[in-house]
Amino acid sequence: MTDLARPPEPYWTPAMVEVYLEDAAEVMKSLPRVRVQGYFSTWPTPIYDFWDMYGQHEVEKRWRPTPRQISQMEYVCEWLRAVPVRESKIIWRRASGVPWKVIAHEQQSSRTAVTNWYNMGIGKIASRLNAHDPQGEIMERYK
Repeated sequence: MTDLARPPEPYWTPAMVEVYLEDAAEVMKSLPRVRVQGYFSTWPTPIYDFWDMYGQHEVEKRWRPTPRQISQMEYVCEWLRAVPVRESKIIWRRASGVPWKVIAHEQQSSRTAVTNWYNMGIGKIASRLNAHDPQGEIMERYK
């Protein structure tokens, strides 16, 4: 009887895929908003004194992503093409931090069905990455 070797552990796990997608969503949120060219406001910028600002919290300043982070985000967003549109929408909404209940309402399905689609989509992405990039060499370029 031949002694078969155990198959190697896959490099890409569903948890790793989720983390990369969440990072891509964070980078996407930090990008500046698109502005229409040619429109501007003629209103003067308001000047606030101490009492106008009293009791208000400081607005969190957004960090600017590096070009390497933007390139990684673009590469990770291409992963969503490997799954059907419904699953890719669910995966992206969840990576953006939207609660399951809201996603289930948007999809007009039960929470169980939505989580099943999510898990199937993440699994498809992980298996495709294990077939295409088994050692994670492509992602090493972005670190």
